[in-house]
Amino acid sequence: MRRLVDVLPTWMFLGIDGSKVMLRGAETWARTKRKSRAASIEFRLAKLPDFSVTTPKADLIVFSFPNIVSVARERRAFEEIFQKDRAFAGFLAMKQERGEDVEALYDSLFMSRVVARNLHFLLKKEGLCVRVDYSQGAREELGQFDQLSTLFEEGSLSAKQSRLKPQKFFELIYSEYYPSAVIRDVYDQTKDKDFLEGGYLVSLLQAI
Repeated sequence: MRRLVDVLPTWMFLGIDGSKVMLRGAETWARTKRKSRAASIEFRLAKLPDFSVTTPKADLIVFSFPNIVSVARERRAFEEIFQKDRAFAGFLAMKQERGEDVEALYDSLFMSRVVARNLHFLLKKEGLCVRVDYSQGAREELGQFDQLSTLFEEGSLSAKQSRLKPQKFFELIYSEYYPSAVIRDVYDQTKDKDFLEGGYLVSLLQAI
């Protein structure tokens, strides 16, 4: 946001975060910026997914380093709404290439998909979403399962799998991988040695 506010001086900005500490820091920075621009800079404390923000729709969303933690009650409510996503996430979790906890993987796949729907919901038609995600490599370097899961989670997958066909609500425009030691943050939290190397994946998606 710090960079975009200077590049787009006439745009209104809304920053959403689940951390009160982060938002306090952002508010301190924004006080000075507001004095030199007519367009608003606002902040909202929220944990995604949150479908309560309806208008105005955004032209651009930057979604960086998501850390989605859900509770069973919340997940069950969304499972009733997005039943096809539930079925496809379950299918992918069962088809995993590594011996991960099926339930934990399903929860991650399904809730990440719901958040992607939330981002789509917040965007105007043909609006842009920039995602910054942890990754162990460029898309083409990932295994088949990880490629499929990435497309499903972000909402850009349309290929039918078995008898299941996911709804596509984003078009993948561009993607670039940047090696970085930032991936060690994931390793420090999970102790999963797969995350000793990697970086982040920046993807540009357009709302369909």
